[in-house]
Amino acid sequence: MARLRLKLLLLSALLTRPTQSTTTTTLRHTSTITIVQTIHASAATATASATTDEHSYTDDGVFKSTVLNISNTVRQNYNASALLWNNTLADYAQAWSEGCRFEHSNGPYGENLAATYPSAADAVTAWANESQHFTFADPGFSEGTGHFSQMVWKGTAAMGCGRTNCGSVDEGGDGDDADADGWYVVCSYWPRGNVLGQFAANVDAAVDGSGSSWDEEGMIAKSKSGVARADVRRGLLGVQLLALASWAALA
Repeated sequence: MARLRLKLLLLSALLTRPTQSTTTTTLRHTSTITIVQTIHASAATATASATTDEHSYTDDGVFKSTVLNISNTVRQNYNASALLWNNTLADYAQAWSEGCRFEHSNGPYGENLAATYPSAADAVTAWANESQHFTFADPGFSEGTGHFSQMVWKGTAAMGCGRTNCGSVDEGGDGDDADADGWYVVCSYWPRGNVLGQFAANVDAAVDGSGSSWDEEGMIAKSKSGVARADVRRGLLGVQLLALASWAALA
């Protein structure tokens, strides 16, 4: 299938003024919301024989362009506008990744996590490949598709990502898997997605009728393996309103 062309559009700024010049949008929030977040780790068998592409992680420019370009190529195929890279989000994501804790930061942004993938492209496309399990006829949240739905959420305007090489981290004292191994990728999104009750308006079916699976350059390909779990959080109205007020103040 021919590669989808990337169309970058200038989108909204967020909680602090970004370094680039952008237009801003005033948002309104009037109802209680429920937000769900998902974290994603690769299956051990998915990367055991893979060679890690260190350059895609260690080079700032390559990492940024890889994550943003793949994300926007996928978004284009699901009728979502291109995301703008925002340094505030990137700094937040980077700071969280450096703690090597494979769990959500519980901050004001949408958030996708990935660990142990051999390249930054593999990590991001693993999120996109969840599309093959998403029920577009009856859209909603599921543990196996939460990264994809945040990735293509039409109401999201900007993203920023960070990564840290966490090496080989032993399991936590209680035997859980809260510590990240290898390269740990964190992406933050604003406005955040995965808001229950808003999936139909924010997650469209693929415009070309495909979208079942993607390779690391955003082309249709065989899906990579992975496992996922979800963190459902409720009662975030106060945090959300505070964040929206900060956003509106920029207008």
